[in-house]
Amino acid sequence: MTRELVSLGEGLFLRVSEDGLVAWLEKEGGPVSTQDFFSLRERLISLGLTGILKAPEIRDGRLVVARGKPPEPGRDGRVEFLVDLSRGPRPLSGERVDWREINALVSVPAGTPVARVHPPSPGVPGYTVWGEEIPAPPGRPVEVRSQAPKDEILAQIEEIDQLFEKGPSREASRGKPFTFTLGPGLRYDVQLGLILAEEGGILEVREGFARIHSVYTLRGDVDWETGNIHFHGKSLTISGSVRRGFTVESAGDLVIQGDVEEGARLWAGGRLKISGIVRGENTLVESQGEAEVQIVEWAQIRVKGKLTVWGYLLWTHATVGADLFVFGEKGIVGGEVYVQGSATVSVLGSPAFVKTFLRVGYDYEVAQEQERLLKEWQRLDELTDRMKEALMQGLRLARSGRLTPKQKKALETLRQHLRQRLLEMSELKDRLNFLEEELRKGVGATVQVTRRVYPNVAVGIDGHLRDIRREHGPGVFRLTEAGIQFLEGA
Repeated sequence: MTRELVSLGEGLFLRVSEDGLVAWLEKEGGPVSTQDFFSLRERLISLGLTGILKAPEIRDGRLVVARGKPPEPGRDGRVEFLVDLSRGPRPLSGERVDWREINALVSVPAGTPVARVHPPSPGVPGYTVWGEEIPAPPGRPVEVRSQAPKDEILAQIEEIDQLFEKGPSREASRGKPFTFTLGPGLRYDVQLGLILAEEGGILEVREGFARIHSVYTLRGDVDWETGNIHFHGKSLTISGSVRRGFTVESAGDLVIQGDVEEGARLWAGGRLKISGIVRGENTLVESQGEAEVQIVEWAQIRVKGKLTVWGYLLWTHATVGADLFVFGEKGIVGGEVYVQGSATVSVLGSPAFVKTFLRVGYDYEVAQEQERLLKEWQRLDELTDRMKEALMQGLRLARSGRLTPKQKKALETLRQHLRQRLLEMSELKDRLNFLEEELRKGVGATVQVTRRVYPNVAVGIDGHLRDIRREHGPGVFRLTEAGIQFLEGA
């Protein structure tokens, strides 16, 4: 047990502070000298005093002769975020940076380890001047709660009440847990000590709280303030426009309430809706689901599902994986439009006889693959012809005994390479036959024109084409044995 006052005789006393960390000498009727300390040093050791100083210190009129070691408090537990929350341009090659990639909105896919919860450390015990251990105050653990955050005003009132009741002292809260609240989209794996994203989306982080927004609305434009956006959630809405050269990618649905400017890139893993105008020869819009647009001018649009156009397509290159509907007064003017299903269009072409191309029952991606494979077939056909000729010459030389062992080995290698190329051609032939069958599935597709077709329009169905040389009213283009026929008024 700590002794606070010890008599040393001849009017000298050893006094110890209440916390046991400091010991000093006192003398009745006068001051203590350093000589008193040196004469009593051995006595102090025999009493069990530890931490004795090599030379005494005078503090506040006292002759301090020994000091204990205060305990080192444990470090509090903490939440370490594993995703990059920093904002700023991302580096490119050398000293170049990309000012369009600034990480203003942090989005994570489902399953991402968002943060690691570190436990508190126990701290380091101290000791008194008598050698007694002083326990170290433990660090505070993190208590992770999976619940929605409280109303902010109520939370502030509760925090103020706690300060009045307990005081703001950190020491008073030693060892008591502090909470970190998980909102929607996050869960805590206790065994791994990780906070994981249950669903993809925008990660919101603030003091003691985090959540995932799987459905998110960006108020304003996509521009230099926001940078490019790469969204991993269910639905993303942009209330403004996508400015020149910026990219928006959404793993789910994507809604653009403004315009899409020149050079912008849009990609939607789900449905796509654009309320404004899409413009620009270098603008690319892609949707893996259905798409709904107002006006597209001089841009590229690729849609896996149905495409609905409420305005018009002007000099647009479009590929549609299902049916196409164009309801606006101008319809389709100029450009090339490929539709895997059927098309319903208000107007084809214009009174100025602008060259306009529309092809239905046509899988553009399959046709592109077929074209690429046909070129590869032609290359292999020419290559194998040359290899066969060389092989036959080599065999003739071998029969006449005019080949060295090294040349015979080279001839065998040539034979093996030729065999491999012929096997590749066989696989290509099977794939080309399959693609041909796929392309024939569009024979039943039609083009429904609800208002007018102008001259200089080309209509394609399956592998057939028809050039329109005179103006037609409402009707339907169908593929018959006689070719593509227009049924007026149908």
